[in-house]
Amino acid sequence: MITNKINTLLNNSQQGDIDYAICNYIKMNLKEVVFMSIEELAKQTYVSKAKISKFIKKIGYDNYIAFKDDCLLELEIRNQVNNSQHQLTKKQLHNSFEWIENNLLEINQNQIDDFIKAIEKAKHVYLYGVAYSHLLCKYLQYEGDLFQKDMLVLDENESTIELKEDDLLLVIGIEEDALSKQSSRYLRKLLRSQGRKLLISTQMIDQKMLNYFHETLLLPIDHLEMKERRIMFHCLIDMMMSRYHECA
Repeated sequence: MITNKINTLLNNSQQGDIDYAICNYIKMNLKEVVFMSIEELAKQTYVSKAKISKFIKKIGYDNYIAFKDDCLLELEIRNQVNNSQHQLTKKQLHNSFEWIENNLLEINQNQIDDFIKAIEKAKHVYLYGVAYSHLLCKYLQYEGDLFQKDMLVLDENESTIELKEDDLLLVIGIEEDALSKQSSRYLRKLLRSQGRKLLISTQMIDQKMLNYFHETLLLPIDHLEMKERRIMFHCLIDMMMSRYHECA
């Protein structure tokens, strides 16, 4: 999603660069950028329209409309998170953790074991997620050193990886809209490649997306707001690591 792409470019650019200036403006003014024409964005960032077009393609979009659609999707996800960030009483907090635990208990342990076996069997493991899911991929990569496996978190700003037959692609999608409403060209290409493909998402995922994956682990999200879903997915990864220790 746009935030991941912007932050990656910011982290790898000098503050005086034009790309840095454009990224910083978009990040600070995302709500306004959604309604801007390409000419207006060029004027606000003091560059030409051609430079904006080049920048859009550099961060992985076919055109300015696709870029604005991703900005709008980012705002929708942020609103979901903001709506769930109300002030919690101690009782409400207790209820949140109770619902997270209840949903985790519904997960079939055999499914977790199957995912662990698939990771162990693969020659290379590639992780893909957007927004907060991208951060979870990095967390899994860090914890995944236990597998002594070559794990790589894919970034849409990087060149496309060609998966081989003995590779594994693991897609994480807390924000299921990002995988169903507007799957990126980058992800679509990954899903058409070789290798085994696994999905960890919620039961709200677009059912058509399931056809691309060999195995899926769909988490129930009863009574959970977006903030609580994030905690649950983080717990799931910890459960996978714990289960790996038990089976090792």
